Amino acid sequence: MFLLRGLAALARGVGSYVSLTILLSLCATIPILQFASLGYMLECSARMANNRPWTECFPGAFQARRLVLALAMIGLSWLPVWFVADLAYTAALIDPNGPQGPRLRASAMALTLLWIVWILWAAYRGGRLRDFLWPAPIRLLKSIFRPEFWHLAEDRLWSSLRSLHLFRLISRGFLASLGALIWLALPASLMILSLTGAQNTGKGILGLIGAIGMVWVVSRLPYVQVEFAKSGDFRSFLRVRDIRQAYFKSPWTLTISLGLLLVFATPLYILRIERIPEELEWILTLFFVLFIFPARIAIGWAWKRANQASEPAWWFSRYLVWPFRLTIVLLYVGALYLARFTSWEGAAVFLLQHAFLPPVPFFVR
Repeated sequence: MFLLRGLAALARGVGSYVSLTILLSLCATIPILQFASLGYMLECSARMANNRPWTECFPGAFQARRLVLALAMIGLSWLPVWFVADLAYTAALIDPNGPQGPRLRASAMALTLLWIVWILWAAYRGGRLRDFLWPAPIRLLKSIFRPEFWHLAEDRLWSSLRSLHLFRLISRGFLASLGALIWLALPASLMILSLTGAQNTGKGILGLIGAIGMVWVVSRLPYVQVEFAKSGDFRSFLRVRDIRQAYFKSPWTLTISLGLLLVFATPLYILRIERIPEELEWILTLFFVLFIFPARIAIGWAWKRANQASEPAWWFSRYLVWPFRLTIVLLYVGALYLARFTSWEGAAVFLLQHAFLPPVPFFVR
């Protein structure tokens, strides 16, 4: 029994994580809501950094699983309606003056109305699998004419919208993106300037300064964003000393988590080579969330370990990890130089880095 309960809990956890990944990727394809996607990942990372239990580090995981199930059932239940509508369209093309076209079109309209009532009624009852499989028509007829039914439906709707905390997640993601752009602006600008026009010694020096600045920024920015998510104070982007002290306390943990983020973010530049139709961008965004989300969790866990450490690590350990951290960041910056030749945005990839911004493949439309 213990093994079965463990397997059931594991299945629920995997289902919740997959559901969150799907929803975050869907949000990332919608303007404005894409900041909510980043905001949610930072929220999870901040909860991990605050030493919250694992079950509390993914708010709304249960609701996400139910919402994805509801979306799947809505899509499946639409197939018969779509089939009849397609038959009506085909009949109208084959025989415009025949009787089959209007009949099938009327049937499609009736099925559409029934489908709308069906999914709304299933959502009202909780959006569970059984709510979609059995419409409970007698209960619907008994409830639909009662005023309290409509009051309860309105209350449930607003309660569901409030539980999403969209405004907080959007504002957090937007401010985190703004802070990241401010940090990246100077080194990215120097790197871009060094690559435009005729090359000379001055531009080479600018490029070197920009690359060194980018190494410095990349090695600190993920933890600055986590600290901002913890405190909600935009001035956290100015507290560079906290990052330096954290590296003194837990150098290996922070280096491993930073390497995980950069290693997971680097292959995604392959998906930024060419724009695809907007209706298919969700597929690419799914990979971005799938890679970056666990790395964000690792960043939060590492920041927690650093904050829990009371004494600096052994000096030899700090200096021993430094070449590894520098190598990882240099390889990432080198990948940025290569990505400018292949990316849709060109040299703008120095600034528009998905490792620190919303998990989307294309920032320039």
